[in-house]
Amino acid sequence: MSKLRENSVLSPGNLRRVLDASRAARPLPATPLRAFAVIQQRMMEPSVSEAAAVDFVLMDWLVEVITLGLRNQRQHYHLPEPVDDLPLTGALDQIVQDFSQGALELEAWSLLYFRYVRVDLDLPWEQLETVTAQDQRTLRRRQERGLARLIHELLQRERDARRANHTDRMRRMVPHGPAYPLVGRQALIDQAWRRLAGDGGRRHLVLVGPGGIGKTVLAADLTHRLIDTVKLDNVIWLTPPPDLQAADLAGYCVEVMNVPFLGEDTLRLYCQTHDLLIVLDEAESLLSL
Repeated sequence: MSKLRENSVLSPGNLRRVLDASRAARPLPATPLRAFAVIQQRMMEPSVSEAAAVDFVLMDWLVEVITLGLRNQRQHYHLPEPVDDLPLTGALDQIVQDFSQGALELEAWSLLYFRYVRVDLDLPWEQLETVTAQDQRTLRRRQERGLARLIHELLQRERDARRANHTDRMRRMVPHGPAYPLVGRQALIDQAWRRLAGDGGRRHLVLVGPGGIGKTVLAADLTHRLIDTVKLDNVIWLTPPPDLQAADLAGYCVEVMNVPFLGEDTLRLYCQTHDLLIVLDEAESLLSL
């Protein structure tokens, strides 16, 4: 694997180099972790200074995840939580406890914690060999196991963060927030919900009525409910211009969605391959469709 490729994917080797550099107080090497949505979100938190370097935020996140990983493993074996300021003697006792359970997962997270979180202890491999009664080769294999588990946890958190970002983006498409409860509209909401989220073949409906009775608010409420419940790929909220002709509706939708327009089949294909919700607001002139 080329050096460029090796630094562009989150592998145990790349993650190990990041942790080793932090342990030695060196600049972090190239890593895809810097581009993670989780890191970008943390950079925008009010508690993070504008001058905070992305690498500081990155290492703070890694320390948090490793600590939580060891905490969960220790709880499983009814051991006390790790303490980040425990003196050397107490830390060595905890390592002995971790390696006395016959649990590979616990040993893997323990090594990650005491090598990369408790860097203040500066524990060399030789001392870990003595404390754990295992040779360095075995310990390094256990560390690789821990790195693989850590990558799995990091990727899961990244997937959750990206899904949250996607959900927030869809919510921003809706002009109104969720309006729970809508007084006197429950029967209508239930009927609309069965049509949009049910197992039936047709999933479209038209809300009609005089202006000002709450059609847009109801549509927005249903949209938020669908975002919460259904794994939508996209939400498009459109307010067509009054002079829009029915024949131009497909082209207008595709233009707003920023999908290359090659004809009406473009929108049809997109709808067939994506779980998409399109809301046409103030579209009375198109009811003749």
